[in-house]
Amino acid sequence: MNNGSGKYNLSTIKFFDSKGQLTKHTTYTYYNNEEDPSKLNPTIIVFGRAKYLPIFGNFNFNSIKSVNETNYLNQAVSSNSSREFSYTWNEDTWIQNVVEKSSIGINSFKRKYGKLGML
Repeated sequence: MNNGSGKYNLSTIKFFDSKGQLTKHTTYTYYNNEEDPSKLNPTIIVFGRAKYLPIFGNFNFNSIKSVNETNYLNQAVSSNSSREFSYTWNEDTWIQNVVEKSSIGINSFKRKYGKLGML
């Protein structure tokens, strides 16, 4: 998805089983005016060190606003989930805190940075 500046954000991921049947559909929306300088793969997709691997190239240019997931069983919708994100920034214009809201509750994460970027 083009954010209007010629930069792109990943908008959709579709997952299929070995028979080619859709099993999961994930859609992302973004804040158009909030750049995410860390350029990491979100932990909602990968865990541990994999967040530093260029799995999709640059996953996103802008900060993620929401993630909507639909799971399918035998081509019928079996569950839906949605998460919304908000951010606070430090004086160096890096994201300092991430707040994630979902039907399960609210989680807050503090990002830590070293000399080479995010830890």
